[in-house]
Amino acid sequence: MVELQKTSYIKQASFENKWDALVRKWHDYFQYFIDDQSVCLRKSRKNPFTRTRDYLISRNGLKKQEMYEIRQQIGNISKQEMKDVKKCYSPFCAYWFFKGSNEPAKIVAIRKNMLFVAMFTAFAYVRYIPSRAPVFKVGAIIPMALYTLYNFSRPPYEDLLNCYRMIIEKRKATARLNEEKSVLNKDIAFVMKANKKSLYEVENEMWNKVLTISK
Repeated sequence: MVELQKTSYIKQASFENKWDALVRKWHDYFQYFIDDQSVCLRKSRKNPFTRTRDYLISRNGLKKQEMYEIRQQIGNISKQEMKDVKKCYSPFCAYWFFKGSNEPAKIVAIRKNMLFVAMFTAFAYVRYIPSRAPVFKVGAIIPMALYTLYNFSRPPYEDLLNCYRMIIEKRKATARLNEEKSVLNKDIAFVMKANKKSLYEVENEMWNKVLTISK
């Protein structure tokens, strides 16, 4: 992971600048939740009624803190990055992923199977309730309400962390690619100036060398 902090320094390059600006903008916002979660975890360890709890019970708090930390390193998520996440995970996963609108760099997971079950239950309830008692059809919202409550109260932390890690790795790869392109452009410019050749001639010469090596 790229350890960008609020006081970090980064070269004045377009992509790196945008990333660094996002991290600086939302650093304090996420730091508040990280500190708050740390306080909650410490209190649960000091509390005589909760400090003996098994790790599996309290791991959600640790995962939540880890999620805030990695979101702090992202800053915010673009529409293209969200499309990449959906394309990579949604077809092969038990969840649909969407960008949350109430917080920066937030990804929301929707459980596919449970959504279909809740919708089918609501439809069956409405379909088979006697028409003489339409007021009872309001009860069809109960399965959808229960599904919504469960889905957002128990997010799949590990799957969401994988989505955030993918965005981090993609940004790191893009930054390395931009740096390599910059170095390559400088090398080509040096060759053009030293040999007094045009860009077309330099590229043609490089291509001929590649063909010679491949034979």
